[in-house]
Amino acid sequence: MRRPKPGATSPAKASGRRHPRPGAKHAEPASRSARTAAPQPDHDRLDRTFAALADPTRRAILAKLAEEDGLPAGRLAEPFGMSWPAVSKHLRVLEGAGLLRQEKDGRVRRCHLEAEPLREASEWVAFYRRFWSSQLDNLAAFLEGDLADTTQDSSKLSKTTERA
Repeated sequence: MRRPKPGATSPAKASGRRHPRPGAKHAEPASRSARTAAPQPDHDRLDRTFAALADPTRRAILAKLAEEDGLPAGRLAEPFGMSWPAVSKHLRVLEGAGLLRQEKDGRVRRCHLEAEPLREASEWVAFYRRFWSSQLDNLAAFLEGDLADTTQDSSKLSKTTERA
């Protein structure tokens, strides 16, 4: 392992980067902290949630569990026409993301929907929806103001040309 020389600058300073490496802890600028802060979910959990939701079979399994909780795993597999190992893998992915809990009831494995990761993902998406909605509203107001100024300028120009 190489050790930095005494008095050497950090890689961020040497490269001229203003921002630290991804994942490095840093203080938030005061101007940003005055605004509504973004939700701070567990990023690994959020990644697992979105990865699990990326597959249509897993989304269908969750939808079925939302309609009827506590279904046996075999009954969840019926509509998909795939092998049991394939369905079992989907269930493991959902369980790993915290979206599904399985319990043994004799020889039957019952599946239960766990909605907390969905709530966290929904809050994260809602924050950015509000952010982009606000940004688009600001853009629309700017463009409407810019168009109003352009209309006023053109009406002044037409009055000037009428007089001439």
